[in-house]
Amino acid sequence: MKKPGAWKSWISAARPKTLIAAFLPVAAAWVLAQQQLGYRMDLVVWALLSALALQIATNFWNDYFDDLKGSDSDERLGPRRLLQLKLATRSQVKAVAIAFNVLSFLMAIPIFQERGWGLAALGVLCVLLSIAYTGGPFPLAYLGLGEFFVLLFFGWVATFFSYYVATGLWSFEASVLGVQVGLLSCVLITINNLRDYPEDKKNKKNTLVVKFGRAFGLTLLAKELFFPYLINFAWRAYPKTYLVFLAFPLASLIFYKMKKGVNPNQQLAFASLHALLFLCLWSLGILMP
Repeated sequence: MKKPGAWKSWISAARPKTLIAAFLPVAAAWVLAQQQLGYRMDLVVWALLSALALQIATNFWNDYFDDLKGSDSDERLGPRRLLQLKLATRSQVKAVAIAFNVLSFLMAIPIFQERGWGLAALGVLCVLLSIAYTGGPFPLAYLGLGEFFVLLFFGWVATFFSYYVATGLWSFEASVLGVQVGLLSCVLITINNLRDYPEDKKNKKNTLVVKFGRAFGLTLLAKELFFPYLINFAWRAYPKTYLVFLAFPLASLIFYKMKKGVNPNQQLAFASLHALLFLCLWSLGILMP
């Protein structure tokens, strides 16, 4: 198989399709913040840039530790990774991961200055967890905690605190929105785990799909895809948010295709599209008079 160009492989290693998980919570919180006078758009931008850098760092750490553990073999069904193709060394990938971690923290400094340096502790925790997702003595992804991590940190925490960053206020509505966003992001993890099930099982990467089987994984995927629609009834004070149900057919198609085992990599792209479409329709419903 022909190797892609080195620069394309570095871009691929950043996993652009997964960056929606960093974009969604900040964008969702920004839309919700539109209802508050005096929200800070500059801080929203810094939060978004910091989140994107953190996601990219996590992806490079994933590449590094998966190669270190021998998880990315030639039997891999997903896209070939940078180290797997031997287009970079482990030390180079590690250096890039660290650089994006540092960049993520530096981009958050204007937020700490404005909203309090207590948030810096959360920033440090997020950096450490980006490493611990696949590395360290208790790698979350190898212990079946990947979905929980994404739901909590790329969903609830990211949305809840992004709203606080934008407005300086705490909001129960941001908590509800964070669960929806987190579930939509978890879809990406579960599709990956369903796709990589045979290889992960062989390499003792104990994802939830490996622990409990493919049928459990499909049930989990269904909940991640469809529960955001049920939760949306919590927004009954904003009836136009029911526009999100226009995205329901795409969610159903993704589940049907995954159940049939049809091109998981394509469904991963569709899952990113579905999450973005859901957010756009929800935003339209919130903002429409």
